[in-house]
Amino acid sequence: MLFKLRNLAAGAVFAIAAACIAQPAQAAFYTNLATIDANSTNPVAGPPIGGIADIEQIRGHVFTNTYGVDAATGGFFVRAVGITVINDFLDNNNNPFGPIVQGPGAGTHQLVIAFAIDGHTSAAAPNEATFTSGGFGVWQSSLTTTGGTFSATDPTKWFNFDATNPANLAANLIYSATLAKPTDIFPGNNNLLPPAAGIPASIVNTSTLNSGTGAEAQGRFLFDTKTDPGPLELSAGTQGKFISIDSGFVIPPGTEPGAVGVLSITHEFTDPAVRGVLPDFLDTAAKQEVVNNIAAFNGLSLLVSGGFSGNFATFGSHDISDYTPLGVTSNGLSVTGDFSGNLKADSAAGLEAVPEPGSMTLLATGSILGGLFARRRKNAKKA
Repeated sequence: MLFKLRNLAAGAVFAIAAACIAQPAQAAFYTNLATIDANSTNPVAGPPIGGIADIEQIRGHVFTNTYGVDAATGGFFVRAVGITVINDFLDNNNNPFGPIVQGPGAGTHQLVIAFAIDGHTSAAAPNEATFTSGGFGVWQSSLTTTGGTFSATDPTKWFNFDATNPANLAANLIYSATLAKPTDIFPGNNNLLPPAAGIPASIVNTSTLNSGTGAEAQGRFLFDTKTDPGPLELSAGTQGKFISIDSGFVIPPGTEPGAVGVLSITHEFTDPAVRGVLPDFLDTAAKQEVVNNIAAFNGLSLLVSGGFSGNFATFGSHDISDYTPLGVTSNGLSVTGDFSGNLKADSAAGLEAVPEPGSMTLLATGSILGGLFARRRKNAKKA
């Protein structure tokens, strides 16, 4: 009997240890200092900037489309497409490096981040949207140190190329990322998050209306690197990657560095209604084509209704999938669920901290042996 028990123990240990190695525990994300292939207002392009804690973004705008009813949650399906301008890089002491107006390629262009995300609200939390897919890309804007026509509310003036042609988004890409699975987020050697503070997985990839202001939404989003280098970075960059984690990064003992990602903390201020009507900046076919192309680039599915289609909205269908910011309720919210707002963000690069296979095997072995020895002792007392 003892021989059989030992064989059973050995087999159980092997099987469970193997299962743990094949299915590693979910990794946590740690923000860390990074080097980014961009420069400031120097006369010529300089080297990439290191020691970056905060990618500060301003002059942004976001458009939100409520496009369907989510029967599972009792809420609504929502999509958002928007833009932010990389204004500056800050170190751990909040010292600025910029303003940032140089990157791979043409020497004095500002860099912009264009994104598209998809998610839903719920009856239980109508003022909170949880996002489950999407991503962002980095491109050069139409604005340079000598002029330009950048406008945050006009998508046809976001880039230094014609984005009504979707092929140009791919051809001019510097870097892209996809929305990551929610996980706990902690500060490594980066001070964007307060020391010993973190963001629990339960609120990652959510945007919550601040009931204190009624017009401000705060979001926390985690992205995994998808493409780095992009075609423009590869052809005109100086370090071969847009984002690199600096040496000396911090992750917990017993883990190893995983994928490079980006944490973004956003603040949106809803555009106010004028005489009871919300502004509609997406009022031309070209602007509508650009936001639909950005949504498609970031993997959002095609919406189809009444002969109209689009990856952000079905402009012209006149149903819920259309983008129609009209009037507001008595408390100032959009009656259609469609609206726009000013946007700013602070982002930090970082690393997944993945449990090392060896430590997981030891943990599994210890747990099984502890349980089996406890059972043997209990059986011995009965005998």
